[in-house]
Amino acid sequence: MKFIRLQIHLDSSSRALNLRLPEFSFRVLHWAKRVVQLGLVLFILQVGTLYTYDYLLQSATKQQSKLYHRLKGVSAQMNLLDSAMRTGFQNEDLVHMKFGIAPPDRDQRELGVGGRINPDSAFVFSIHPIRGLRAKVQGNMDQLENQISRTQSSFSSIRGYMEQQYSQWRHIPSVTPSAGRFSSGFGLRTHPVTGETEKMHTGIDISNNRWTPIQATADGVVSLVKNSEYFGNYVVINHRNGYETKFGHMEKPIVKEGQMIVRGQILGYMGRTGRTTGIHVHYEVWHGETALNPANFVLSPEYAVE
Repeated sequence: MKFIRLQIHLDSSSRALNLRLPEFSFRVLHWAKRVVQLGLVLFILQVGTLYTYDYLLQSATKQQSKLYHRLKGVSAQMNLLDSAMRTGFQNEDLVHMKFGIAPPDRDQRELGVGGRINPDSAFVFSIHPIRGLRAKVQGNMDQLENQISRTQSSFSSIRGYMEQQYSQWRHIPSVTPSAGRFSSGFGLRTHPVTGETEKMHTGIDISNNRWTPIQATADGVVSLVKNSEYFGNYVVINHRNGYETKFGHMEKPIVKEGQMIVRGQILGYMGRTGRTTGIHVHYEVWHGETALNPANFVLSPEYAVE
């Protein structure tokens, strides 16, 4: 065995300390130093790891808490949307009934969902409430999306019905044929030219200046443009729904037979042709073979179909 001699001199003493140590003891000290260094490094790594883990855990907890509260807020908003949807359903019913359409079936409109929750999912939701809340919010969103889609389809059908009705209303007289004042009404009267009493007046008269425009009161097609002894220059519009309108005593018609006409289109101009005592337009509304009071078809602008 090899030995190593050590001599240690102390500053405060003149004597020296002589040591004789085996060579392997230095090797033990060397490895002990390495072990201590390695342990110190591992200790520092462990402390750093624990600190980082705590930091990340706290950060994740805070983020999870924020996400949970945000999901709670979204859930509250979804509840408000659901309440608004129910109010919308009531308004939808009113729109349907307004137009005489049967409202959608209430059970189908609710689009209810349900069923037993999978035990594994229930266990996960109990451990992680945020997952359960997220699943609930997602389910509510899917249900609202389906309800909105169904409501859009419902209003599309209402729109189609309204467009159909609107097309029909466009062919029903609803506006005045000309500007001016009503000079004679519908019904029995004394004829202003012949003096005949109890003479049926099958229209109304509107007086104004010569060349005052006369307009169509509904969509249709010109079925007759003629000059007669009584009506002078007159135009007949067939509205293709049983209704006809007639306009007499025109100074000049500007439409031709067979021409398609839309409401508000100029047919001609006011004059005094035919048997008349002054400038006016004689306006009649017929349904089939029956003359109707045109005053009942001159609606106020808020009700007239434009």
